[in-house]
This record gives sequence, C-alpha cells and structure tokens, in this order.
Amino acid sequence: MANGFDAMLDQFGAFEGGIGAQEIVLHAAQHDLALTEASVAIPHINGVPAGVVVDVVFEVRIQQLELAPLEDLLYSHYDTDNDPQREAYRQSVEDLGDNTPPLYVLPANRNVVIGDETLPQFLVYHDPVLFLTLCRAQRGRARVCIPRVQNPGEILLMALSQQQHMRKVSLLEKCDAVRRLADVYHYTQEVIARHIVPEVSDGEVSKTPSQEYVSSLIRVSRLPEETRQALHRGLIFFSHAKVLADHFARDPQMCIMLTRYIAQGDITVETLRKIIGKLRPGVGEPTAKLIEGPDGKVTLDQKPSDGALRLVSDRNMPLTYTAFLAAKVSAVRREIQRHPIVIIPHVNPDRVSVRRDAVQQLAGELAGYDGNVPVKDVEALLLGFMEALRKGAAAAGILNDRGEISPLIDA
Repeated sequence: MANGFDAMLDQFGAFEGGIGAQEIVLHAAQHDLALTEASVAIPHINGVPAGVVVDVVFEVRIQQLELAPLEDLLYSHYDTDNDPQREAYRQSVEDLGDNTPPLYVLPANRNVVIGDETLPQFLVYHDPVLFLTLCRAQRGRARVCIPRVQNPGEILLMALSQQQHMRKVSLLEKCDAVRRLADVYHYTQEVIARHIVPEVSDGEVSKTPSQEYVSSLIRVSRLPEETRQALHRGLIFFSHAKVLADHFARDPQMCIMLTRYIAQGDITVETLRKIIGKLRPGVGEPTAKLIEGPDGKVTLDQKPSDGALRLVSDRNMPLTYTAFLAAKVSAVRREIQRHPIVIIPHVNPDRVSVRRDAVQQLAGELAGYDGNVPVKDVEALLLGFMEALRKGAAAAGILNDRGEISPLIDA
C-alpha cells in the first residue's frame, strides 16, 4: 500500500478483465466533473420512485482505480502483506459476491487505455482495505460512488466520523445476528464465521472464529430474555452464558435462577460447573437447590454433608472439612501418609496436644517454600496434616462417634 496501486501490478496474473488480460497505458487528462441528466432504472414502489436519487453507484474496471495519496487515507498505515486476517477477509468478500459496498472515489485527472477503450482513472479515498482485497481476489470490476464533496478532506472527515457511528457490536447483538443468519437466511456456520470480526487482546488478533464458536452464539441467543439481558448488561460473562446454554436450554426457570445467582457475586465458570453438578448430578439425587427469597435474592441451599471431602477410609469417621478445593483428593491422601501424628491425651481438654516432631516437620515444609506457592499445594499440605491429626486422635481413642475430639480441643 505504501507505493499505491502501481506496486501491486506485478502481483496478479491474467484474469478476466484483469491486469494481465490486455495491455494498459496511463496518460494525463483533464477531468471536469459535472452533473448531467441521464436515464437509469431506479427502484419504484407501487409505481412511485422509492426516494430522491442523491448518489449513483457505478461499476468500473479494477484497472481504473488507484489508491489516493496516503495522507488523505484514514487507514494510511495499513499493511496488507502483514495483515494476519487478510485471507479471512478475502474469503468474506468473496462470499458477498457483487454486493460489496461501493468505494468512494474522485477523478484522478488521468485516463487509462485498455485495448481500444480510453477510460477515466479514479483515486480511492475510502476503505482501502476493501479495495486491496478486491485486487487480491482478482476481481475484474468494483463498485464506486463519486460523492458530492468540495475536496478529499470531506471524505477523510466522513471516514473518521464513521468510527464513532459504528460502535462495537455487543455480544447479545452478535448472538442475535448470527442466529437470524442461520435460522432465517440459512447461511452455513462456516460462512458466518468468516464474517465475524476476530477479537483483539493485548495487541494480538485471534484466529478466525470457529464454527463451534458460531454454534455457541446461536445457542446463547436462544436463552431466556432475562439471561440474555444479563449478558448484554455485563452482569454475566459469555462463558457463563455458554455453560447455561449447554445445560439448561430446555429449563428456562433454572436458567434464570442461576443467572440471578451468578449476577449477585463473583462466580467463576468452574464454580458454576460444580454448582450445576450438585443441582443436576449425573447419578443420584441432587445435593443442592436454589432458593429465591422475598427480596429476590437467590441462595444456594446445600445438604449439610454436601461439598465435604471424605478423606479417611474409616466409615465411622465423619466428614470434616468442607469447601470447593483446588487440591485433588489424591494429593491430600498422599500428604496424610507423610504426616504420622501422635496425639498426647490429657484429662484437661485444653492440654490435649500433638507431639512436637509432627508440628516441626510441618513448619519446616512451609518455611522451605521459595517464592509464591500454588493454592492447590498449600491446601493439600494443610488438609493432609489436619486429616492426619484426626487419624491420630482416633488412634488415641479420643474421637467420638460424631467425629469430635473428646475432650474437645476447642469447646
């Protein structure tokens, strides 16, 4: 783009109506732009013109077009050779066929001779990305419009202003548009994916969206309206909405309840999946339920034993520590075996104690960490130690039927 259209001439072979088809010659010419009456077919509704004709779209040969000077282009630093989305955009333009938007052009005061024809040349002042893509797609012709402006600055100002008018599409709007294209107009997910603008994160442009992503957009679009609006307002993330669509496509009430629960607090997707596992377990009875209070607040009611870790194989040993954990149970079990704890009973409940060597071993391991420690490693170590303590209490005969240390250490 830095050298204009001339730098691209040798990149294209012969194609119908294209550069290699016939020899072309450029020469200077005076172009006087004027408005003159002409007969052209325009859309009518019930025999009446659809409106007042303001601008007319022409179809011209691609050889008649050249990029305007860089200083007059909004995308003055666009580098087509280093655009990672170049091929994806080319495919999307191919899908449009002849329905590509018109390029805004002005006369170049040059003529181009193609074979026996002498035609005016135009400078492209708007949407150079589309123009260069049409060239790469070896299009023989392009649609153009000559706007009624006093100077090229008016086109540059219009292009700059469009950046404000064309706000970023919200996720819900994207979901609804994709669903309509698929359900009503029967576009394939492959075609739709090529027309979705890739996301940009930390300056890196993601790959062209997959068909799986398009499918997720469609399924999220079908969620209950309250869930859809929560997504639109940013109360839940798209990742939340995808999980809800996967599990509750046919249960709008549960979907709405979970939406309200997510919106009330910082619920991660992983936590949401665990909650769903309790509400709709693959086997067995649900171990949790959602309850909506008079104030509209939704709470998660779990059975007392729900969420607990059953770390000790002795069936008489009750459940002890409850939480959503990063550590795997197998890792906690390994820590139990590494910490043989001896409990020293005493008639005074406050003086029931743990033998010193076990505590010193734990303290030494904690002090031995260099730098930050993963949560799962800390959980495995500490929970393993606590469960080993319980086993030591059981071996000392001071653990009652309810799993309490008797006498109690902490009354």
